[in-house]
Amino acid sequence: MRIIVKAPGEKTGHYEEIDGTSEDSVLSSLQETVGGYIATVRVSRSPSVFIICNEEGKLQELAPNLVAGETVISGTVAVCGLDGTRLSGCPISLKEWEGILDGDLYDIQEASHEK
Repeated sequence: MRIIVKAPGEKTGHYEEIDGTSEDSVLSSLQETVGGYIATVRVSRSPSVFIICNEEGKLQELAPNLVAGETVISGTVAVCGLDGTRLSGCPISLKEWEGILDGDLYDIQEASHEK
């Protein structure tokens, strides 16, 4: 299953392949990617695109990565889709994701790395 992964400080991110053979393997792969238990953030105006992040990223003082509305998302994030009730491969291209990060399409922007 192909997802987009973006680490703090990385401009756009990159594609990665994770094990999508079962729900358990997807969950395990996403937890490994973000470094802990996951939380999901839906990309506004795009109900099939989700940002997966470490739910304790701020508590663990991970580096800020993105801002969604008034929420700072810390640590590495994965971008994937939703197929019914299951997480699926990323339904957008890196170019579309870059547009999201540039603020052209959605209310998400890169976070400042200043402390």
